[in-house]
Amino acid sequence: MSRARTAGVPIDDASIAFGCNPQTMRQHYLNLDETRIADDVFSRI
Repeated sequence: MSRARTAGVPIDDASIAFGCNPQTMRQHYLNLDETRIADDVFSRI
């Protein structure tokens, strides 16, 4: 699931593929997204 998420697969699509509740995936991967976004911001400044 992590690889799908980091590859840009939408959460709703990944949740179907892995048989997981979309809300569960959103909660679990929120930190992953925040870290990626923060890294992107700092790489630009």
